[in-house]
Amino acid sequence: MSRIFAFVLNLSIGAKLGITSMLAVLLVSAMLWSQLHANTLARGLDASKTEQNTIARDAVDAKASLRGMQTGVRDVRLANSTADMQKASDYITSRLQSANKFADEMLKLSKSAENRTRIEKLKARASDYAKGAQQIVAVRKDIMALRTGTAAADSAEKIAKLNDEAVRIAREVTLPIADELEALANQIADFAKHRVDETNAEAAEDMASAERISLIVAGCTMLLLVGTWVFSFMTIGRPMR
Repeated sequence: MSRIFAFVLNLSIGAKLGITSMLAVLLVSAMLWSQLHANTLARGLDASKTEQNTIARDAVDAKASLRGMQTGVRDVRLANSTADMQKASDYITSRLQSANKFADEMLKLSKSAENRTRIEKLKARASDYAKGAQQIVAVRKDIMALRTGTAAADSAEKIAKLNDEAVRIAREVTLPIADELEALANQIADFAKHRVDETNAEAAEDMASAERISLIVAGCTMLLLVGTWVFSFMTIGRPMR
C-alpha cells in the first residue's frame, strides 16, 4: 500500500489532476446512468400499460361488433322482403369486418402467446359465425322464393321444413359460436386488464428499486467527492506546500 501511495505521490501534477478529473467523470457518469436507467424503465412500463389498455378496449369493441353480427342474424330471420334480407346480410358482413379490424389491432400489440392464440381463435370463429349466418340467409331466401310461387299446398310443407332448418342452423351452429366468441372476448379483455395490474405492481417495484439505486449512487458520490478531496490534498496540495 505504501508503495502505491509513494508511486502516486511521485506522479506529475498533470497526472494527478488527470486522475481527479477521471474520478469526476466517473461520478457524473454514474449519476447520468442512474437517471437514464430509471427513465428507461418508466417509459417501458408506460408503453406496456398503454398497449394492454388498448387491447382491453379493442376486445370490448370487438365484442360489440360480434353482438352486432347476432343482431344481423336476428334481422335475417325476421326479414320478409329481399331488400330487408340484403340489408341484414350486408350488416353482418360489415360487423365481421369491424371485428376483424379490432382483432388485427390487438394482434399487433399483444406480446403474450397465450392471448394471441385467443385473438386468432376469435377472428377465426367470427368468420365461422358469418358462414353460419349466410347458411340461414340462403334458407330464408328459399323460403321467400316459395312464398311467391303458385303451388301453395306444396310450398307450405317445404316452407315448414326450411323454417325448421333455419332454426336448426341457429341452434346448432350460430348460437354455440356466439357463446364461444363472447367468452373469448371476455378472456382477452380480462387478461389485458390483469397485465395492467401486474405492470402497475412492477412499476411500483421498479420505482422503489430506482430509489435505492439513486441512494446508493448518492452515497458513492459523497464518498467519491471526499476521496477526491483527500487525494488532491495528500498528493497535490500537501507536497506543493
